[in-house]
Amino acid sequence: VEINYKNNEEYRNKALNLSYQIALARYLGWVTLLNKQDIGIIINDTSSKDYVSGYSIENEKFTQDKYSALVTVNFDKQKIEQLLTGKKVDYFLKKGPRTLLIPLVKFKDRLILWDDPNPWFDAWLRRPLDSNLTEFILPSGEVDDLITLNAEEAKSLKYYKIKNLTSKYSAEEALVLIVNLFETNNKYSFNLEAYNGLKQEQISLQQLGLKSSNKLNEDLLSLANKFADNYDDMWVKKNIDR
Repeated sequence: VEINYKNNEEYRNKALNLSYQIALARYLGWVTLLNKQDIGIIINDTSSKDYVSGYSIENEKFTQDKYSALVTVNFDKQKIEQLLTGKKVDYFLKKGPRTLLIPLVKFKDRLILWDDPNPWFDAWLRRPLDSNLTEFILPSGEVDDLITLNAEEAKSLKYYKIKNLTSKYSAEEALVLIVNLFETNNKYSFNLEAYNGLKQEQISLQQLGLKSSNKLNEDLLSLANKFADNYDDMWVKKNIDR
């Protein structure tokens, strides 16, 4: 969080209260199928602080006119359950399986996995992998990773190759995520194919609202965030249905 100074203002308390609201909205987004508007209504109608069991503050910074900090918020799950049950909202709180991501880029006739640059791989590196209900992990790209699985084998979903890489990272699932890049008149467009590498199935993606801003790195980071949120919802819906 970052806030501007005002005379005689308790900026740390203000930052904490803002953090509670942001964190609760994010958590409800993970564990329910509510849209942002409906979550906003709950947040506005709720004292977020009442559901907090603890917090920690890191990287506090003070400048001439701004205060900023990284705040980690912990919630009381029993109180969260009471909140959602009282509002008749379906939810599922258990984290998703440890999931290995295998991000490929296909551009013209080239398929990129371990090669540098792989902007799609970099996009996942730039975001916190624990910022979702599903526990995402990335392979390190060491020499034995390159030997275990190459780009063509990943694209063709070679089961035993993907299984071996998944086992190395103690993951329960493996997702092969292929971004297809197209360039026309110095402008690009892209789409995403997603596969469960162990189940050998294509993942049906809901509309992710992909739009090209002609800033590839920003677009791929946005795509990673949207896919991660969508995959969380699939996990939650599956368990709510069950």
